[in-house]
Amino acid sequence: MKYYSIGEVCGMLEVKPHVLRYWEQAIPALAPRKNQFGTRLYTRRDIHSFMRVKHLLYQQKYTVEGAAERLVQEMAGSQANQIALIEEIRENLLRLLEDLEQSRQKTRGAGNSR
Repeated sequence: MKYYSIGEVCGMLEVKPHVLRYWEQAIPALAPRKNQFGTRLYTRRDIHSFMRVKHLLYQQKYTVEGAAERLVQEMAGSQANQIALIEEIRENLLRLLEDLEQSRQKTRGAGNSR
Protein backbone atom coordinates (compact mmCIF):
# COMPACT_ATOMS: atom_id res chain seq x y z
CA MET A 1 0.00 0.00 0.00
CA LYS A 2 1.37 3.40 -0.97
CA TYR A 3 1.41 6.20 1.58
CA TYR A 4 1.54 9.93 0.90
CA SER A 5 2.96 12.72 3.02
CA ILE A 6 0.93 15.70 4.20
CA GLY A 7 2.77 17.86 1.66
CA GLU A 8 1.80 15.56 -1.21
CA VAL A 9 -1.84 15.47 -0.08
CA CYS A 10 -1.93 19.26 0.31
CA GLY A 11 -0.61 19.57 -3.23
CA MET A 12 -3.31 17.24 -4.56
CA LEU A 13 -6.10 19.06 -2.70
CA GLU A 14 -4.65 22.53 -3.12
CA VAL A 15 -4.99 23.36 0.58
CA LYS A 16 -2.46 24.28 3.25
CA PRO A 17 -1.28 21.70 5.83
CA HIS A 18 -3.03 23.52 8.69
CA VAL A 19 -6.35 23.05 6.84
CA LEU A 20 -5.85 19.26 6.69
CA ARG A 21 -4.86 19.17 10.34
CA TYR A 22 -7.95 21.19 11.27
CA TRP A 23 -10.22 18.87 9.30
CA GLU A 24 -8.60 15.87 11.01
CA GLN A 25 -9.24 17.43 14.41
CA ALA A 26 -12.83 18.44 13.60
CA ILE A 27 -13.75 15.20 11.78
CA PRO A 28 -12.40 12.13 13.62
CA ALA A 29 -13.27 9.87 10.67
CA LEU A 30 -10.43 11.55 8.76
CA ALA A 31 -7.63 10.50 11.13
CA PRO A 32 -4.73 9.20 9.02
CA ARG A 33 -2.23 6.62 10.20
CA LYS A 34 0.93 7.93 11.82
CA ASN A 35 4.35 6.30 11.86
CA GLN A 36 6.54 5.84 14.95
CA PHE A 37 7.76 9.44 14.62
CA GLY A 38 4.22 10.88 14.47
CA THR A 39 4.41 11.70 10.76
CA ARG A 40 1.04 11.47 9.06
CA LEU A 41 0.73 8.75 6.40
CA TYR A 42 -2.19 9.12 4.01
CA THR A 43 -3.64 6.33 1.87
CA ARG A 44 -5.64 6.74 -1.35
CA ARG A 45 -8.75 6.12 0.71
CA ASP A 46 -7.79 8.94 3.11
CA ILE A 47 -7.19 11.25 0.17
CA HIS A 48 -10.59 10.37 -1.31
CA SER A 49 -12.24 11.21 2.02
CA PHE A 50 -10.44 14.55 2.18
CA MET A 51 -11.50 15.31 -1.39
CA ARG A 52 -15.07 14.55 -0.43
CA VAL A 53 -14.86 16.86 2.59
CA LYS A 54 -13.36 19.63 0.48
CA HIS A 55 -16.19 19.25 -2.03
CA LEU A 56 -18.83 19.34 0.71
CA LEU A 57 -17.27 22.43 2.29
CA TYR A 58 -16.31 24.46 -0.76
CA GLN A 59 -18.85 23.49 -3.43
CA GLN A 60 -21.85 22.30 -1.43
CA LYS A 61 -21.32 24.96 1.28
CA TYR A 62 -21.66 22.54 4.21
CA THR A 63 -20.40 23.54 7.63
CA VAL A 64 -17.52 21.46 9.01
CA GLU A 65 -20.00 19.79 11.38
CA GLY A 66 -22.41 19.08 8.51
CA ALA A 67 -19.62 17.70 6.34
CA ALA A 68 -18.48 15.47 9.21
CA GLU A 69 -22.00 14.11 9.66
CA ARG A 70 -22.44 13.54 5.92
CA LEU A 71 -19.07 11.78 5.63
CA VAL A 72 -19.90 9.45 8.54
CA GLN A 73 -23.27 8.64 6.94
CA GLU A 74 -21.61 7.89 3.60
CA MET A 75 -18.96 5.72 5.26
CA ALA A 76 -21.60 3.79 7.20
CA GLY A 77 -23.63 3.24 4.03
CA SER A 78 -20.54 2.10 2.19
CA GLN A 79 -19.68 -0.31 4.99
CA ALA A 80 -23.22 -1.72 5.02
CA ASN A 81 -23.02 -2.26 1.24
CA GLN A 82 -19.69 -4.03 1.61
CA ILE A 83 -21.07 -6.31 4.33
CA ALA A 84 -24.07 -7.19 2.15
CA LEU A 85 -21.78 -7.90 -0.80
CA ILE A 86 -19.53 -10.13 1.32
CA GLU A 87 -22.56 -12.06 2.57
CA GLU A 88 -23.80 -12.56 -0.99
CA ILE A 89 -20.37 -13.80 -2.10
CA ARG A 90 -20.25 -16.15 0.90
CA GLU A 91 -23.64 -17.63 0.00
CA ASN A 92 -22.55 -18.13 -3.62
CA LEU A 93 -19.35 -19.85 -2.51
CA LEU A 94 -21.28 -22.16 -0.20
CA ARG A 95 -23.61 -23.10 -3.07
CA LEU A 96 -20.62 -23.81 -5.31
CA LEU A 97 -19.05 -25.94 -2.61
CA GLU A 98 -22.28 -27.91 -2.26
CA ASP A 99 -22.44 -28.39 -6.06
CA LEU A 100 -18.84 -29.61 -6.10
CA GLU A 101 -19.53 -32.06 -3.29
CA GLN A 102 -22.57 -33.44 -5.15
CA SER A 103 -20.56 -33.71 -8.35
CA ARG A 104 -17.74 -35.49 -6.51
CA GLN A 105 -20.20 -37.96 -4.98
CA LYS A 106 -21.69 -38.70 -8.41
CA THR A 107 -18.22 -39.26 -9.83
CA ARG A 108 -17.33 -41.63 -7.00
CA GLY A 109 -20.62 -43.49 -7.45
CA ALA A 110 -20.01 -43.92 -11.18
CA GLY A 111 -16.46 -45.13 -10.55
CA ASN A 112 -17.61 -47.77 -8.04
CA SER A 113 -20.18 -49.29 -10.42
CA ARG A 114 -17.53 -50.71 -12.76
